[in-house]
Amino acid sequence: MDINELWQKMQNEFDKQNERLDKIEVQVAKIPEIEKQVAKIPEIEKQVAKIPGMQQEIRALNSKVSTLSNRVSRLENITDKIDKKLDDTININIAKILNEQTAMRIEMNAKFNMLMLKHDRDYKKLEYQIAKLANDTGMNYLV
Repeated sequence: MDINELWQKMQNEFDKQNERLDKIEVQVAKIPEIEKQVAKIPEIEKQVAKIPGMQQEIRALNSKVSTLSNRVSRLENITDKIDKKLDDTININIAKILNEQTAMRIEMNAKFNMLMLKHDRDYKKLEYQIAKLANDTGMNYLV
């Protein structure tokens, strides 16, 4: 890199810095106006305090906000209690449903087992009668 290229790069950087400084100067020029407005704040507060009834209205508003906050917290507590009761009720109902399903399954299994035993017994009787008839006629049915 030669000296001219280096000089060009430095000029570009200076130009960028000048642009930034111009923007900062615009912002700094606004500072006295902001300071004037900030200086007016205590005066405005005094004027608001002098307004007849303003302090009472502020106190009344604070009281209403406090009352509203208390009511909201009570509502939240009540809602939490209702949610807990609903959860308990749902859990109890689910437990009852599961118990009923279990009892039905046990009953159905018992009936199914009884039917299977009856079917096996009837099948054995039929098989015995077929074997007896086959024996009486001299035939062998187990081919």
